[in-house]
Amino acid sequence: MARTFKNSHSIAWDGISFLVPESWSFAEYSYKKKGVTSIELEDDYNIRLEVEWTRPHAKLNLDRIRKRYAKKAQGVERQATKSFEYRGLPSGWGAHLYTMQDRFELLSAYYLSPQSEVCVWFRGHFSDKDPEDVEEVLKLLTGCEVHTQGMVPWSIYDIQFEVPARFRLLRTAFHAGRKELTFQWRLRKYRLWFFSLAEIILRDNDMLEWVVDFLNKSKDIKGPKFVIENGGIRAKRRLRYPVGHNEEIGRMCFQYKIDCVHLEKKNQIALSIFQYRTKSDLKQLE
Repeated sequence: MARTFKNSHSIAWDGISFLVPESWSFAEYSYKKKGVTSIELEDDYNIRLEVEWTRPHAKLNLDRIRKRYAKKAQGVERQATKSFEYRGLPSGWGAHLYTMQDRFELLSAYYLSPQSEVCVWFRGHFSDKDPEDVEEVLKLLTGCEVHTQGMVPWSIYDIQFEVPARFRLLRTAFHAGRKELTFQWRLRKYRLWFFSLAEIILRDNDMLEWVVDFLNKSKDIKGPKFVIENGGIRAKRRLRYPVGHNEEIGRMCFQYKIDCVHLEKKNQIALSIFQYRTKSDLKQLE
């Protein structure tokens, strides 16, 4: 029986997006030296895909990328019992499939975007027990898109959102029922939370009241006190910090834009806080 899969979903992280089989999910990420971003995807049992990418400071030559790729692949080729080079791939792409002695297969691929904004490396891991067809997975990966301007998509787990391209990821905290991501641009801080099981949260709570209670109890936000005002949420100065908390003073950012929404189809509450300096900063979110 031919190996295949029925559905796919999008992974979008730090400026690139691509499709993968639905059973593959985001596992972890890291930022390495020389501006390299790395992520791993897994299924219920193993790591299935490793992806690394970098943003070159100057335009790269595709032939040099091919030579570098071939040099890195020499060690794998020596261990492989069989190798196959994929032909006819879209411009900027190269890929090989290596069959190892333990009957595992390694898909190795690279992509250099047309303007050299990003160079991406993929390593896919397959066994004869996996349901996915390697060529179908490669076809999904070759739909990889690069996002360098405007609003950049992010998509992991069950959350999808957009952040301005100028903002850089500062930290994350993924917990059961709650996912938090913090971005930064010129000392301005943009925080996002996604809360699962919204119908349970809102069964006995008003959403604004619940969000205000959450924010005021947060140990990470010490400067302002949050209150409901005119159908929304506003930040006020705490008596303890009349001129601002040390964190606010260090950033020179004393103003807050708070938004929350009930995403009924996803059964989530999405909350965002933009800590900014002047009203002109708000244009960054448009």
